[in-house]
Amino acid sequence: MMSPKINIIQAKSIFIKSGLPGSDWVINLYNGCLFGCMYCYAAQIARWKHPGEDWSSYLDVKINAADLLKLELEKLEKKLGKKNFGSVFFSSVTDPYVGLETKYQLTRKCLKALVEFDYQFYKNRPG
Repeated sequence: MMSPKINIIQAKSIFIKSGLPGSDWVINLYNGCLFGCMYCYAAQIARWKHPGEDWSSYLDVKINAADLLKLELEKLEKKLGKKNFGSVFFSSVTDPYVGLETKYQLTRKCLKALVEFDYQFYKNRPG
């Protein structure tokens, strides 16, 4: 088996309006997956980014995710005048437990960015 290809990329956007039921926004910090589970729906959805490559043979690491998220949140706050844009779904097209997260810590950095922004996760939050 060949070693998987790790691609460090600069994402153009990270906080994406979702079309998924029960989710207003998605944040995908990685594209691809190194597990290659045969039942994975994401392999079919994200295949267009790497045509001809096996799902488990690559992982795109969106290295600028946290900084980009901060900018996108600030833009939305200016546009909408609030800090709650609805529910957020992390890792809709990759495994949320990708092993390289220990190295890059993109999930941790983005969660921290949401906290520092004071993102209001609930629409009808008490208090």
